[in-house]
Amino acid sequence: MNSDVLKRGRVNIRKENRLSLKFMDISQGAAHFHGGYSESPDGIFTVAYADGHCEGSGDQGKWINGQVHLVKDNDLLWTKQLERPNDCAVSDNGVAIVEDWLRSKKSLGGKICIFDSKGELLFEKQFESNLSACGISRDGKHAVFSTAFPDNSIYLIDVESRVVLWRFKNTAKRVALGLSFSPENNEILVSTGQTSATKGLSYALTLTGVLSRESAEELNKIQQITHSNGPDPTETLLEFLLSTDPSKISKGLETLQSALYKKNVLNYQKIIPSLLSIIESNSLELSKSAMKIALMIGKKSPTLIESISLKIIAKCTEWLSTPYESENGLMTLGELGALNADWAIHVLPLIMDRLQRSEAWNERRFATFAIGQIGKTHPELIRDATPILARYLGDSAWWLHTLKDNSQETFEAADLNISISINDGVDPEVWLRDAALGVLGDIGAEHPDMVKDFVPMIILCLQRQEPYTRKRALTALCQIAQTNVNYITPIIPTIERIAEIETDPKVKSEARRILETFSPKTAERSVANVSDLIANLSIENKVSRYRSIQELERLVYSYSASLPQKYQQQVLLLLSKSPSILSNCVQRIREDIKNSNEEKTRWLLMESLIMAKRTFLDFIVAEYLDNGSFRCKLCNREFSRGGLRNHLSKSHPETWQLVRPYNDETLQYLNTKNQSGLSYEDWERQLLQGSS
Repeated sequence: MNSDVLKRGRVNIRKENRLSLKFMDISQGAAHFHGGYSESPDGIFTVAYADGHCEGSGDQGKWINGQVHLVKDNDLLWTKQLERPNDCAVSDNGVAIVEDWLRSKKSLGGKICIFDSKGELLFEKQFESNLSACGISRDGKHAVFSTAFPDNSIYLIDVESRVVLWRFKNTAKRVALGLSFSPENNEILVSTGQTSATKGLSYALTLTGVLSRESAEELNKIQQITHSNGPDPTETLLEFLLSTDPSKISKGLETLQSALYKKNVLNYQKIIPSLLSIIESNSLELSKSAMKIALMIGKKSPTLIESISLKIIAKCTEWLSTPYESENGLMTLGELGALNADWAIHVLPLIMDRLQRSEAWNERRFATFAIGQIGKTHPELIRDATPILARYLGDSAWWLHTLKDNSQETFEAADLNISISINDGVDPEVWLRDAALGVLGDIGAEHPDMVKDFVPMIILCLQRQEPYTRKRALTALCQIAQTNVNYITPIIPTIERIAEIETDPKVKSEARRILETFSPKTAERSVANVSDLIANLSIENKVSRYRSIQELERLVYSYSASLPQKYQQQVLLLLSKSPSILSNCVQRIREDIKNSNEEKTRWLLMESLIMAKRTFLDFIVAEYLDNGSFRCKLCNREFSRGGLRNHLSKSHPETWQLVRPYNDETLQYLNTKNQSGLSYEDWERQLLQGSS
């Protein structure tokens, strides 16, 4: 789009299809438009759209609304400006439905607009979930659209009466990414998938809002497999896996994966041949899904996939020479090698070749990960690889010049070729070094003797300018020192200085975690500070309260909680003596959220609420006992910490709904956070700067 405006009348158009995406250029004199498009079934009408965007940055940034254009043949009939127009559809008589994703909102949401061929607004409604797809009937009398989580539903609109006729809760595990009407206009075809490029038909709905007969029968069979009731679930599953319909095969694979998670009883010996057939098929997406499930079965028992192991390796070898799939092939080889030493011996030469000689830096990086996977279960087999990994910690002159292009590498995303430049923040040297640090740390955690000679090189990484590299080096040192503290004792003063002067919060936190693990004095200071942290939960200052909750979570809840057991028990005991303060803190945050009109302050409060519930809920609903367990206040039964939460969800669901950290409101916030594209540090920084 440029500053010149398209006007009604004759225009020049050019359409281009790139795999699953459609693009359209409209020009009229100096005015030009470029965006996506959708055509009416008869090809006469085209609705084109381009998302809105911000010009400039920060407070100086100016929002530019997106555009929607309706074209008939080469005549531009009308133009609309909406905040964030995305998926659109148009009927044979020029009625267009438009999804507006909106930009200014405290939570998730979107708006549906329907216009006739003259540009008159026929329907407009805003929803509190993001929108995911839309469609319209050939005659323009009905329009359909879908929402993403948490609503995850499909809606039908009567365009003439301008009302929503019904809402259908999506039965698929993924959101609807494609909606269309059948050629007879009597059914709505719902497509789901991981991305728009890989979506497939999932089921059909009648115009009365119920599953079609065929879809209902299919859903019933899937439920029989998932819940292991009715006929032999294995035979029912094979109906899907042996189908010639890709969408039915996809449903079978999803159902099999669900059954594996639920540990359902299935005859895997019968299933394996059908999985192999899908793995060897020409459908890349189905092949990758079947491969993932085969590895899941192998983790249950490697002997179950022994008969197809060589063919899996052959397929991965094929992927190694397939553009954009070599990384997936390497990771699969690593997972396979981790299951069986003989398989590892078979695949290691392939992985080592990519680790040392690949012209693509990301292949070397994924080869590093594959080595790490095998090293966790068969460390003796990757001993020769550790010196190579250690070389990646130092100077890059020995390998960087061998890449086919040091400045750019191409990836695949949604079937598009995307070039990521070093200048865009992707530095091969840094990414590969970080990967090597992670793998050396993982190996050292179990077998420190294999990496002890490389500890000085890991220590040197603490001087690197990249924060994540410094954090990763600290983590690796901590892992290596788990079995022998002597590996880390000489650099305790260095780590103390990092904990004191480091500006990056994650590096600072990691340094403190290590000190608490290996330095009793640091652990004692952290415990002594807990009483002040608890007192700060009652203060008015929202930022200070957030910081206190964050530190308490770090000490007792976070996956990186590092206090030795005796010190952690002291912290838990202090928290157990203050249930009313903890409960009041949660309640106060809820009230502040209701009363907050400032977006960033509200987000800070949502972050505080999630952390507070995660950290405090055990002490609010249960009594902490000397033996480290919790006694539920509702029924006096004793549980471990994890067991208590499981007990609440099953035996006291009403209470669990009140205290659980993740509900519709917090999930909406987390979706907004994820969609921002900001790193954790940048997101937190904007919350703290923008909150009162």
